[in-house]
Amino acid sequence: MNIFDLSIKVVNILNFFITYGDNFLPTPGSYDELYYEVIRMHQVFDNIYSMGLRYSMGDGDFKEDALKLNNALFNVRAIIKHFNPKIEQWLVSANLSTPNEEQILEIVKKKL
Repeated sequence: MNIFDLSIKVVNILNFFITYGDNFLPTPGSYDELYYEVIRMHQVFDNIYSMGLRYSMGDGDFKEDALKLNNALFNVRAIIKHFNPKIEQWLVSANLSTPNEEQILEIVKKKL
């Protein structure tokens, strides 16, 4: 089964929301919550990217689809790479180990 094809479709829907969500999401807060969820689930996206990278480097049947998936993850990875250092910096300055949802949303609202 080609899981990459399904993953590409899911990531493309997510990219649509990332790119155009401010036009149809009910509130600006919804857009911030979308970013929060992407940041919260960064481990999943990192694992998907790693799997795609592993398959795109090999000679298997799914090499092209794995490469397409990794290309589709560009926006998601850009969000994660942009906000994770800012969250880490905030945690150090606030002397905290684990932020709550409201604190992360505040960082997202300030740094967009």
